[in-house]
Amino acid sequence: MRDQSDKEKLLKALEEVPMVSIAVKKAGIAKATAYRWKKNKAFAKKFAAAQKRGRETITDLAESHMVARIHKGDMKAVALWLGNNSKRYIKPRGIIKTFSGETQHTLTIDIVGRDGKIAREKKHIQSPEVLDEDQDPKIYPDDLTDDSFVD
Repeated sequence: MRDQSDKEKLLKALEEVPMVSIAVKKAGIAKATAYRWKKNKAFAKKFAAAQKRGRETITDLAESHMVARIHKGDMKAVALWLGNNSKRYIKPRGIIKTFSGETQHTLTIDIVGRDGKIAREKKHIQSPEVLDEDQDPKIYPDDLTDDSFVD
């Protein structure tokens, strides 16, 4: 029978690596055991908190590597950073809603003026195709043509 120290090992492992399959191996327990423990509400809260701290740790690590690549002049890293962290470089992202057998794409475009103010514009695009649940629902501005827009 597992004891409290095994649970603590799992929580510590989740704080280091938030992926359950890796954390259970580090803790020396079965994945099914971890999920059985999660049925306990108190442990489930600790599990979620440890996983959140683990994600934050991995995100910090990833960002530090990104910054290191930026310092080395890696333009892909520069573009990725700017595209996600600066309003002037963020690309518009599409949102898709499915209704009545049709798919409506709502494309939100943020336009930054010279004064730094943002003007938001929304365009609706009709498509006869309905995405299956397992398909990627994202659309990107480069995929669209001017005649895709309807008012």
